[in-house]
Amino acid sequence: MQLHPLSPITYLFDSEAGTNRIDYFFIDSDNISDARFRDALQQQVEIAHTQLTDKNYDISSVYVYRRTSNLNHEFSGDAEALRGVFDNDIISYSRWNKGQLDIFYILDDGKVVFNLLTNESVDPPWEFD
Repeated sequence: MQLHPLSPITYLFDSEAGTNRIDYFFIDSDNISDARFRDALQQQVEIAHTQLTDKNYDISSVYVYRRTSNLNHEFSGDAEALRGVFDNDIISYSRWNKGQLDIFYILDDGKVVFNLLTNESVDPPWEFD
């Protein structure tokens, strides 16, 4: 498995929580029901987060999307172009709060279906916003 940078790879902003960073990637395959796939995805996301995050952010997140005809190496949109438009294509969302990984969800069709931190299915699935 390989994470591919998705433009814009990084979005920086300030909020009431402090300084925030979001990194965006896409992957070629998305076999979310396979435990080995989920483990490999978590490992790759954590490596990418460590390599990309050059300072401590209050909140830093990583979104991974599935490759589609719109989300691929040619995508040139910004963070606003992604927000709310391609939610059904998000494969995973992970968040570090003050440097500690506190959320790592697997999504399917815009719904959270698996929590990688607890290694449990989410039942019932819920819509990710």
